[in-house]
Amino acid sequence: TRRVAESIETDHAKIREDVALGRREPPTSADIAKPRPIQEIFDEYLAWGKAQGGHGGRAWSAIHYAMRKRHMKFWTEQLGLKSLVDISLPRVELVARDLLKKKTGKTVQLHVESIKSFVIWSKKRGYLEKNILDGIGHIDTTPKSPRRALNQAEIDDLLAVAPPDRRLIYETALLTGYRKGELAALKVHDLDVETGTLSLSAQFCKGRKDSRQPIPNSLAAKLSDACTSKSSNEPIFKIDTHLDRLFKRDFEAAGIKEKAFGGKLVFHGLRHTYCNLTIESGANVKEAQTMLRHSDPKLTMNIYASVRPHSLHERAEAIGERVMKQIPCATAVQWVAAGAEGTHLNADGEVICGNENLNCNGVRTPSPALIYMNQTSDRRQQTAVFSYPKTDSNKNLRKRLLSKVGRKRHRPRRLIGRPPRIQIADKKHSIQASSQSWTFGQRFPPRFNPQS
Repeated sequence: TRRVAESIETDHAKIREDVALGRREPPTSADIAKPRPIQEIFDEYLAWGKAQGGHGGRAWSAIHYAMRKRHMKFWTEQLGLKSLVDISLPRVELVARDLLKKKTGKTVQLHVESIKSFVIWSKKRGYLEKNILDGIGHIDTTPKSPRRALNQAEIDDLLAVAPPDRRLIYETALLTGYRKGELAALKVHDLDVETGTLSLSAQFCKGRKDSRQPIPNSLAAKLSDACTSKSSNEPIFKIDTHLDRLFKRDFEAAGIKEKAFGGKLVFHGLRHTYCNLTIESGANVKEAQTMLRHSDPKLTMNIYASVRPHSLHERAEAIGERVMKQIPCATAVQWVAAGAEGTHLNADGEVICGNENLNCNGVRTPSPALIYMNQTSDRRQQTAVFSYPKTDSNKNLRKRLLSKVGRKRHRPRRLIGRPPRIQIADKKHSIQASSQSWTFGQRFPPRFNPQS
């Protein structure tokens, strides 16, 4: 042992001499940290986080500290870490890919964030020369089954079957949007009945910002009654560690399905429900973002806000009422154009319906031109009259109608014999065409349609 100590001392003396003479660079803190056991550095990292590792120099929460400690143990076992030099980007990515086969993307992302945070912390203290995990890829954290919100009927059913203590927890979550950990951190002195607010310190909030949530007077009175026998520093609620299981037991007792339209129902779905209730009450995007305590409105509208199925049907019906309007006598107008018996138009273009199967009611068609055929006594001479309202907006229509009927290519192809003779019939600006070979009820060819 003495000889080993003397050998080490000799080596160190030689190194100091070489550094003093400029023959070698002085050792860096990274060189000093390389031989240190990894567990020793992990303990230093966890102690730092427990004291000042959070936002704004605040300490980690107990849950966050336990998670980081568990993750450090995981990486030590998976990578076989003995010192800092054993951490490498390819090995970390390999473990992350294997973990993705068993866990969700969010779980794997939390594990990767823990080792990345440790590497960044080590680099700031000089234990590493560079961030060796700087190029690690992003992991998709999209949930496999998104969380859904409750509708009004499900809210009523849940509150009806829940025990009084858990019912108050559910009501507070639905009316404040507080998460499970935030509800557990609420103290009696956080309740202000006069202003109707429920405050929460920044160290207990996920965003590490002080919260002051407005609450209705009914909830404030109910919380005040529940805190009558408690001191100001006591917690308002006694949150069970298995609250998610109890919540599942309650909504199953209420006959609520776990998986339905929108995703899977969990306790955090009460926060999604609070977002929907906020928007449905008339809040704009900024107000909803503020009440949900989000830093980005995209998170509020794209992740938490959801659409009710019945509201989509209501919107569809409202659109249908505007588009699918019933036009009076629309069927009769089509029959009139084909030459139905007993149907006539007077000189003003009004429908005079003599067919008992038609319900015209004297309503004029919205079409710019009306067609009807009138049978003459000898059934050889048929007459077609195109009638339209005499208005300024139809002046160009009349000119176009006259020009189209008079052109050769617009003559009826189904007519036999000489082409129709065009003439102005009367002062009502009607057009009369006659032929020797038309039969009653015969449709005009499409190209002869005056509406084209």
